[in-house]
Amino acid sequence: MNPIGKYIKKENIFVVEEKFFSKEQFYNYLVNKCIELKIIDEEEKDYLYENIIKQDKQGGFSIGEGIAIPHIRLKKLDTPIILFFYLIKAIDFDSIDKIKVNSIVFSIIPENDTMFSIIFHSSIIKFLQKHSMKEIFEQDPQNFKENFFNKLCEFLNSL
Repeated sequence: MNPIGKYIKKENIFVVEEKFFSKEQFYNYLVNKCIELKIIDEEEKDYLYENIIKQDKQGGFSIGEGIAIPHIRLKKLDTPIILFFYLIKAIDFDSIDKIKVNSIVFSIIPENDTMFSIIFHSSIIKFLQKHSMKEIFEQDPQNFKENFFNKLCEFLNSL
């Protein structure tokens, strides 16, 4: 079994109906979601936001085809945390292919866990290029979380 499977949680899959006018606005939403989920404390909010922006400026998070994979490393973390977002209203992520992003996977990885980062990113990119979050959502919006979760787990188990 792929080692990232144990970090995939159905409760960390979100359908977002809000309209964002920029990726920075989404990053702010993302940081607030991390506070809501108790991943970070309120006092870590600025640190997380600033580091996401810094990482984004160094190379961007969009991989094309409507997919973005923002990620950050945190010292205090013992295990990776992975959040999935399907945006009903896609946003501009400065993608090289100019396609607006509606599928976002955010990972927070322990600072010293390079191997997990490599395995995670390669696996999730393969999955999202094969299984569009948009298509899964449009097939059955009411059961999106369940269907996405099942497809992802099945894919990871096949690796």
